[in-house]
Amino acid sequence: MKQREIKQSENKEDLLLMVKRLSLWLSYWGSNNDEHIVQMEAWKEMLIEQELVELSASIEQMIFHMKSMKLHLLLAEENLNNSV
Repeated sequence: MKQREIKQSENKEDLLLMVKRLSLWLSYWGSNNDEHIVQMEAWKEMLIEQELVELSASIEQMIFHMKSMKLHLLLAEENLNNSV
C-alpha cells in the first residue's frame, strides 16, 4: 500500500470512530433530556399548586426549549446516520 492510501485508511477509521462516539453522545444527551423534561413537568405542576404562576411559566418555557432540543438531537442523529 502506498503512503497516501495508508493515510486515507487511517483517516477513514478515525472518522468512523468519531461518528460512533458522536452517535453515542447524541443518544445519551437525548435520553437525559427526556428524563429532565419529566422532572421539570413535575416541578411545574407543584409550582402551579402553590400558585407560583410566573415561576411555573418560566419552567414551561424551559420544557418547550428542552423538547425543541430533543428534536434537534434527533435531527443531528439522522444527519449523522445519513452522512456515513
